[in-house]
Amino acid sequence: MLKKTLYFLCLLTCFIACKKDEELYEDANLHYDGANQTAPVFNVGTYEALARFTVGQTTDLQGQSLEEIAFYILNEPTTCQVVIYGQGTAEEPGDLIYSRDINDIDTQDWNYHTLDNSIEINEEDLWIGVRLYHESDIASIGCDSGPANINGDWLWADGDNEWTQYRVRTDGSVNVNWNIRGIVR
Repeated sequence: MLKKTLYFLCLLTCFIACKKDEELYEDANLHYDGANQTAPVFNVGTYEALARFTVGQTTDLQGQSLEEIAFYILNEPTTCQVVIYGQGTAEEPGDLIYSRDINDIDTQDWNYHTLDNSIEINEEDLWIGVRLYHESDIASIGCDSGPANINGDWLWADGDNEWTQYRVRTDGSVNVNWNIRGIVR
């Protein structure tokens, strides 16, 4: 009987977690990721994990506004900020247009940040993500099981000061999308 009860509780937990992800998908207009699977371990340092949304991907949303960002954190980094960059190139973001410290972080869960001032979706790319600082080697920013979208796994690291797709940094051995989502209304 105990085994059946534990099995039922496990299934219920999985159902609730999947339902929560499904509800987030309904609200998230900008994302490449699927359900959270894990988070890669990053060494001590500063990182920015971003997803790039091109004009072609935001055409149907033009005239609306980015109002909220959702991101999954497995283990709490030393510091965390939500960042949004504007039009840049195909290989790096443009100017920083929004940044806020996130001090109350839920670990092993989705975190939501409502922008102080919404950002209108126009005819420019948007790069949405989080800046993380680690004082130890930890797994912080969540990711799905892939495969990576060409714009779903951008990573900047202070070790080399370069924007590179995470799958390129890992020589193709890790092929995922960051669990970062934009909610446009």
